[in-house]
Amino acid sequence: MNRIGRQAALALLATTLLASLLASPVAAAEPSFTAGVVQSGLTVPWDIAFVPDGRMIVTERPGRVRVYADGNRNAALLRTTTIASVRAEGEAGLMGVAVDPDFSTRPYLYLCASRQVDGTWRNQVLRYRLLGDSTLRFDGYVIRWNMIAASIHNGCAVEIGPDSMVYVSMGDAAQPGLAQDSASNNGKILRATRQGGIPADNPVFPGQTKPSYVW
Repeated sequence: MNRIGRQAALALLATTLLASLLASPVAAAEPSFTAGVVQSGLTVPWDIAFVPDGRMIVTERPGRVRVYADGNRNAALLRTTTIASVRAEGEAGLMGVAVDPDFSTRPYLYLCASRQVDGTWRNQVLRYRLLGDSTLRFDGYVIRWNMIAASIHNGCAVEIGPDSMVYVSMGDAAQPGLAQDSASNNGKILRATRQGGIPADNPVFPGQTKPSYVW
C-alpha cells in the first residue's frame, strides 16, 4: 500500500472509531442516595452541623437553634435555644453554623446572625458553648462590627478551615460597591481566629497599615 493509501486507511479508521464512540453514550450512574424528611415543623431551616457525639445542630432563620439526638429520621429534640436580638426579615436572620474542630476540649459552635443591636441592623459571628445537656451558652463574639445586614445578600455561611481559622462569607447587603471597598467587611470572605482575633497572615490592602478580617 502506498503512502496515500495508508493515510486514507488511517483516516477511515479514525472516523469509524469516533463514530462508534459518539453512538455509544455512557449510561448515567444510578444515584446512591434518596430524599426524605428527617425532621418537620421547622421554620426556614438554614444550616446543619454535627458534633462528634452525633448530635445534629439545625439553625432556623427566625433565630432558633435546634439540637437533635442525631441525624436519623424523627430523632429526639433535645433542646431549642433562641438567639437574642435576631432580626429575621427577608433573607436575613440566623444562618450559618460551624462546629469547633477541637470539640472535645473546645465545645463551641460558631453562628452567623443578622441582629438588631444598639439601633442598627448588622450581621455578627457569635461563639456559643454547647453543654452536655444541649444548652447553648453565649461565649463571645468572633466578628462583631462592620457587617451591614439587609433583607437580601447577607451571606453568613460559616466554616472552620484546615488551619483552624473561622471563614465567613459576608454578602454585600444589596450594596454592590461595598464589595470593592477594602475598608468594609461586606461582600468579602472573612477570616478570623476562633477567639475573634485578626490573623497576622491576613492580607494588608493598599492604604492600610495592618491586616483586617478581609481575606
